[in-house]
Amino acid sequence: MVALSTMALVAVATSGCSSFVDPRFGGGGDTDGLNDDQQIQDDGYVPDPEPPRDWRDWEPEAPAREPDGLWSCSYSPTFDRDWHNDVLCENGLQTQRPYLREWDSYVTQDEIMESAREYEAQLNLGR
Repeated sequence: MVALSTMALVAVATSGCSSFVDPRFGGGGDTDGLNDDQQIQDDGYVPDPEPPRDWRDWEPEAPAREPDGLWSCSYSPTFDRDWHNDVLCENGLQTQRPYLREWDSYVTQDEIMESAREYEAQLNLGR
């Protein structure tokens, strides 16, 4: 009697699970029989093209951008609790992180960007 009730309990516990197959483990789901590579491609994946066999024939898709030499400064927080160096200036080849508004004990983003524009103008005058 105990064996019969145990078998009935197992049958009831597994009755709803027999048709479920977890798609993560190789079955079920809505992949319609596609393998993993095909499923990835259906999701928008495009594999890289084959590299050229002779690198002398290779040409980049876009020409390398030549730096124009003009300095451009942008807000770039350092998260070091020092607001004076939260600006990064670049000219294509070089970068500088100037220390601005040394006299100011608390610097806002608007204030540091005002000083950054002045610093950028000074850098571009010296080109």
